[in-house]
Amino acid sequence: MIAIIGGETRQFRPLVDIYRESGRQAGHAAEELKVGIHVIGYVAETTQEAIDDFPLVMPRRFRVLVKNAAGGRSRDHTLTPLAAGMAR
Repeated sequence: MIAIIGGETRQFRPLVDIYRESGRQAGHAAEELKVGIHVIGYVAETTQEAIDDFPLVMPRRFRVLVKNAAGGRSRDHTLTPLAAGMAR
C-alpha cells in the first residue's frame, strides 16, 4: 500500500516497479503482487466548486495527515503541491 500525501501518483511508479521486480526475483507470480494507493481527494458538485472550496476545507485535514505521518510531530507543510496538482 502506498500512501500519497502530496505529489502526483505517477511519481510513485518507480516504487511499484521495484516492488514488482523484487517479488518476481523472489519467485512470486505477478498476479500475487497486489498494489494499492491511498490519496488525498476532495469532491464537490462541480470542478469549479471543488477548486473554490478546497483551500477552505483541506488545510486542517492536511495538517492532521502530515502530523500523523510524522509520528505526531508537527511539520511545516503547505497545500502548494496539492493545489498544483489540481491546476492540471
